[in-house]
Amino acid sequence: MQCQRCHGMMVTEGVWTQQGKVVMARCSSCGNLVDPLVMANRARSQASLALMLEREAQEEKLQESGTPVRQEVSARRRAA
Repeated sequence: MQCQRCHGMMVTEGVWTQQGKVVMARCSSCGNLVDPLVMANRARSQASLALMLEREAQEEKLQESGTPVRQEVSARRRAA
């Protein structure tokens, strides 16, 4: 496994917390720690970014077609 920050070598470690043992990956070069919670948060963040970019692209298409963006966005929110 390679570190996302420095592309160094990641090693796995077991860390005891109040909830029990958690297996983490630590970069041997820069010390970057990755555990299941960090990975879940990063995945959620990337999904929100993708959704935001998709919405911006849709709004640009609406602007190009001459449709008032505010009316279209309001209509979508009411439908949801």
